[in-house]
Amino acid sequence: MYPSIPRRVSLLTVFVATFLLAACGDGGLASFTITEKSQEVTVEGSALGGLPVENPFGEALQLNVDLEQELESRDATGASGVFLQDLDLEITDAAMPEGDSDDFDFLTSLEIYANADGLDKKLVAIIEDVPDGKQKISLDTKSNVNLKPYVERGMKLQATAQGSAPDDDTSLQAIAVIRIEVL
Repeated sequence: MYPSIPRRVSLLTVFVATFLLAACGDGGLASFTITEKSQEVTVEGSALGGLPVENPFGEALQLNVDLEQELESRDATGASGVFLQDLDLEITDAAMPEGDSDDFDFLTSLEIYANADGLDKKLVAIIEDVPDGKQKISLDTKSNVNLKPYVERGMKLQATAQGSAPDDDTSLQAIAVIRIEVL
């Protein structure tokens, strides 16, 4: 026989809820993504070659995420979490005069940490084997690390690397895709 009306209503509710969750993807109903670029930094080159590189960026890469502005532009009242979804590093033209061709061959591996005043640094992205000849590399992100407290305190990205200094100065920047979960 046919299900009773209350059973039909509850089946319809389950169907609609399942459809809505599936339509929203991994981010769920209350999240959005933004793409932020860091300022350019220059990795100092060495004509001697072979010099080890530990902190290739010197100063930390600054990501300027204005959480309040992002929330306001979407009529959201607050964020429950901020998560790094993707992180790429890209060679820029700033330290590449005509005839020069820079890439990430000076790195063999790279770890990126989030850091902010008063907080312990957290590993947020890693690449264990930097491919040869690339001007853009994608890192594996630790997308379960909630970066909200770091963003609220002016998050900086710090790098620890294995490799050697590039033959000449090399400029680069980070491009981050950040998922913000709203209240």
